[in-house]
Amino acid sequence: MSRKSFLFFILFLFIFSLTLNAKIGIELRGGAGLFNPTEFNTDFTNVFVNSPSYSALPDDKAKTDDINSMLLDAGALIKVFLTDSISLNLKTSLLANDTDNIITIDDIDCLYSHAVFTVGYFGLGASYNYEISKSFIIGLNASGGLFVNFSSFWEVGAFDDPGAISKLNSLGIPTSQSVLDITDMFFGGDIEVNMQYLFVEGAGISLFGGYRIAPYSLTYPDTGLFAQQVAGEKIMKAQSIDFSGPYFGGGFVFYIGAESKPAETVAKKAPGEISKYEKYGDYYFKQKNYEYAAKYYTAALKLSPNAGLYKKLGLCSYYMKDKAKTIEYMKKYIELNPDDAQIKAWMEKLNK
Repeated sequence: MSRKSFLFFILFLFIFSLTLNAKIGIELRGGAGLFNPTEFNTDFTNVFVNSPSYSALPDDKAKTDDINSMLLDAGALIKVFLTDSISLNLKTSLLANDTDNIITIDDIDCLYSHAVFTVGYFGLGASYNYEISKSFIIGLNASGGLFVNFSSFWEVGAFDDPGAISKLNSLGIPTSQSVLDITDMFFGGDIEVNMQYLFVEGAGISLFGGYRIAPYSLTYPDTGLFAQQVAGEKIMKAQSIDFSGPYFGGGFVFYIGAESKPAETVAKKAPGEISKYEKYGDYYFKQKNYEYAAKYYTAALKLSPNAGLYKKLGLCSYYMKDKAKTIEYMKKYIELNPDDAQIKAWMEKLNK
């Protein structure tokens, strides 16, 4: 599948999901991750040691450094909720790393090995989201998709500086530049745990951590430094750059659109049967989410009034510190259930 076809497919599925009139979560995120370019790092650090072009380098040259194994990570996660707990996700990320390896001779910066990775990720996935309370949500996210090298390359060469050129010429070291442009695409994915805290109903912050699977197969060109050999064997041997590794970060989250809640109209319940609304109310009451519980108890009351619902609404109002509503609901409960001495005694204390 071509790059354009894959991106079009992702966009089509996402736009189609928007037509479901679902609740949408948008998370803007930033963070960092680790990757393990072991094979490539060997070439990156040894290029000045193994290459015939640089065999005349003095023994007291500055030591070479490894590639920075940290990737900066920024992007967005868009969730389209199909149910209260299940969502379809569109994930985008931009991964970046920039590492210089400089050879210094007699305190003059003469040669450099410079690797830059700028990799975009476009993936589709799904989440299971569990609402611990009205404000705290935990989710398990997984996605798979396409990694695209937007501006990734490795270049080796001499500094364009008179002192460096003079020093290298005196040693008979070439000052030409060799460049490897990394433009390929590759597939991968990730899995993560995401935690969100909402300050208000539709906005909050998030923390996340996960593991990325993103192996990239590397092919060197048959030109310049990359084609050089020692004893009939190429000095550049890396076959991959592995962008896989753990990642972590945080962000801001926003929710828009319809709530993924039960429909407002349901069939009449049979006598003695607890309605769907009352079950939802009981669930939120146990979670101490009294505002949501009261909404569902009110809906259940409209469907089929009974003494128990007035008592539950009175308790919700009490925990939400609405004394007037508490008294109102409990009076109606006592009218329907006058034998409850415990509630009567509690109401007398509440009215003092």
